[in-house]
Amino acid sequence: MSTKLTLFMVGPAKSGKSAICNYLAELSDNSSASEYHPTQGVRILEFERSILADAGRANGKPKAVTVAVELWDCSGDPRHNFFSSLKETQIAIFAHKPACPPQMIPKLRLANKSLARAAQAYTSLDFEPETIRTEFDNLIHNAYTAYTESREREEQSIVA
Repeated sequence: MSTKLTLFMVGPAKSGKSAICNYLAELSDNSSASEYHPTQGVRILEFERSILADAGRANGKPKAVTVAVELWDCSGDPRHNFFSSLKETQIAIFAHKPACPPQMIPKLRLANKSLARAAQAYTSLDFEPETIRTEFDNLIHNAYTAYTESREREEQSIVA
């Protein structure tokens, strides 16, 4: 039985959410789209990622695990509001297209204190596509580890 993680990709219109989703689901190997087609509502992509998990180690070695991913590509159009469904989601990914020069991007910080602790990756499909996939795999790894540890604590509390 594989673990299933549900993720929402949200952000403003024309920020590249669908291109990133297609790349992560391996439906596309680049970002060169012929023309812009806005997402109507939501598009759900289902795929699997293989990760090396710290949890459930056999003989102290990381274990290869397949994680089922359900990635919701949400429209950036304000007419389609899916934020009410976020409470049932384990992870939200926020994509944006900054209006500043690339050299300023690493200096940007999230203003909200709650979000300031969130992991951030500054990259682009145009310049560093593999960084997106690497950061996504790190996110899946961390979510899987947190899920597994939470489940183990829950099982221990039932047994105790």
